[in-house]
Amino acid sequence: MTETTGAVELVERLRDTIAAMPAMVADGSASRVAVRAGVATVGGSELELRDGTDLLLRASTALRFAQSSRTTGIRTYDDVPATFV
Repeated sequence: MTETTGAVELVERLRDTIAAMPAMVADGSASRVAVRAGVATVGGSELELRDGTDLLLRASTALRFAQSSRTTGIRTYDDVPATFV
């Protein structure tokens, strides 16, 4: 699925860019920011989505799955097991 692959590649580039930037903390020290992301895309067979809300709900579910894995990572809606939803 090219759409998903492209979306994940975009988020990976954003994650890498953010990770390379030091974040200044209140005490003046530098820290790093980790990124977790959930990705959802709509393919040709999924045109039944009513509106953008369904897509956002899928991305939110993928993000919750990424957060539950306790790793810095990117998860797609397709990665989410049916038992998680």
